[in-house]
Amino acid sequence: MKNEDTLQMNIDAFVEERLQESYKNISNNEHYKKILKKYYSLFDNIISLVNNEGITEKYREAEFDVYAIQLKEAYRTGFYDSTSIFINKKW
Repeated sequence: MKNEDTLQMNIDAFVEERLQESYKNISNNEHYKKILKKYYSLFDNIISLVNNEGITEKYREAEFDVYAIQLKEAYRTGFYDSTSIFINKKW
């Protein structure tokens, strides 16, 4: 069980590292910046319409949490898929 826990911790650390690297790679991308600006503008409009900072802040936190889980799972799946390919590949 300890080996499994260590492996899971290593995978989680790998995924977190890759997410940080991915963010660095896209943070200077003009298309990404344009979409991010649009997102913030729309969210500012929502905040002004809802006029309840507690709700909008909770929404934003939940949204980020959901996206983080989705991204981590995508990386995890890709990691497992690639290891599976190499393990099952007959060279």
